[in-house]
Amino acid sequence: EADVLHSLAMGDRDRAAAAIAENFDLGELLHEDPFIISQLVRMAITASAIQSLQAVLAHATLTTEQFAALDDRLDQMGANFTLRPAVVADRAYMLTAMQHLDENINMVDGLDATQAAKFDPQRWYLRPALWREQAFMLHALTEFADLVDKTGPASIQAVAELEGRYEHDSAELPLNRLIGSVSFRFKPHITGVRHRQRLNIARLGIRVARYRTEHGELPGSLDAVVDESLRPMLVDLFSGQPLVYRASAGGFIIYAVGEDGIDNGGGAKPDETEGKCRFEIQYPESAERLPKD
Repeated sequence: EADVLHSLAMGDRDRAAAAIAENFDLGELLHEDPFIISQLVRMAITASAIQSLQAVLAHATLTTEQFAALDDRLDQMGANFTLRPAVVADRAYMLTAMQHLDENINMVDGLDATQAAKFDPQRWYLRPALWREQAFMLHALTEFADLVDKTGPASIQAVAELEGRYEHDSAELPLNRLIGSVSFRFKPHITGVRHRQRLNIARLGIRVARYRTEHGELPGSLDAVVDESLRPMLVDLFSGQPLVYRASAGGFIIYAVGEDGIDNGGGAKPDETEGKCRFEIQYPESAERLPKD
């Protein structure tokens, strides 16, 4: 991020564009890491790079090759993104942890008084009780693994229902309560959909900026910057509604309305998804634009 800002200040457009690509590459170093936490870090790094991309597009005119390279990079990142392996790894971790709790943890620590009263730490290894805990966890996380990479309002609802069932049904399962699945605690499904949405919107933002460079004006709609194969990108991955695009003399904004399906103006409040899934460019009126070549 600092490299991008410094390069812009020094008038070095090419270095600024290269630094964005390096930031994307930094996040993608984690794409095969089998932990949900690592995938959350990967998504955070990408969000940072997209913020830098907005700064560059606002203050510099990229070449046709630079526009295309960034668009291709985001396309590849979207194609390679999946959270299923991380959920499967979380499932394996949970299974192993349940099998060896006596070696690693005080069983009463982490349980509330009601749960502790029902649970005898000296009898944790009783096979029927342990198997019940493990079977419940395996079933829940297998269902979640099948849902975690899906988008659209139906998948959002399905995951919400699964999380509700998990919370209700695990009330009598102290091992599940004690360990606590990362898959359910950190809500990676929502974060993953937001990540995919950010990638799509960033690609659209690049294409809008390129259109302005080539035509001297912003497009009237997003239809002008996509072909038929990319038309699915125009749909909000949360609500299924069209993405919002607004252009003005000073710039443009693209955002998803989010889970509630209500257009709140693209800000972080009251809709968190609109704030996190937005791409906004404001062209400084008095800024000197860097040359295209």
